Amino acid sequence: SYDRAGDSKMGTTAIGLNGSYTHQLTKSNFLTLGVQLQGSQRSFRTEDLRFDSQYNGETFDPNASNQEDFSNRSAFYGDFSGGINWRYDNPDSRTNVNIGAGWFHIYEPNASCWDEPDINLSQRFNAYFLSQFHLAEKFDLLVNALGRGQGPSREYLIGAAGRIHIDQRPTKNLALDLGVAYRWNSSGFGDGDAIIPNIEFNIRDWMVGISYDLNVSEFTTPSAGYGGPEIAVQYIFKPAPNVEFC
Repeated sequence: SYDRAGDSKMGTTAIGLNGSYTHQLTKSNFLTLGVQLQGSQRSFRTEDLRFDSQYNGETFDPNASNQEDFSNRSAFYGDFSGGINWRYDNPDSRTNVNIGAGWFHIYEPNASCWDEPDINLSQRFNAYFLSQFHLAEKFDLLVNALGRGQGPSREYLIGAAGRIHIDQRPTKNLALDLGVAYRWNSSGFGDGDAIIPNIEFNIRDWMVGISYDLNVSEFTTPSAGYGGPEIAVQYIFKPAPNVEFC
């Protein structure tokens, strides 16, 4: 991955190797372990930066010293992450459950360009619960939850949706999801951040979703409760079924 932003052209380039192994515990239960090894480089440029020391009181002098030490403008560090997932898949219905967690920046690598010992990437944790319960021939209940944190920051989300199967023919699969989610942070469940209604269309191997964040935090006064819309498009690659020829 590659990212660059700002007048300093601060960029991060990362190359990683991911691997996972799934073990079938029983006919319906599966356990997956995953790891990620990654090397990253951070760098920046100073040509377009301006400093107070370069103003002489009347004008800006680009030739004046910025009085900063930029002898080292890049840093390379390795990173290691891991995760685990348990899946229950009922072979006789659409019911399935996924519970998992991920642990990132396990060794808290130093990401400083100046070898400062206290500038490290804090460990990050993710935990999730995803489920689909087959309740009727054409109706499923979807329930999900997410919790994550890094350093002192925390974020939590719970949501539920109803899935209506409009067409269940193998080549004409069409389903509609209608749901709502609630997000809060380390301030507590009662001090919510947003309520998120959402609608999702599942058309064969395609998913198109639309959601909108309704602000319910202390920022409601300046935002007037408005949040932001999000649109998601996803295509799911499925392996071709085995076909036996006579």
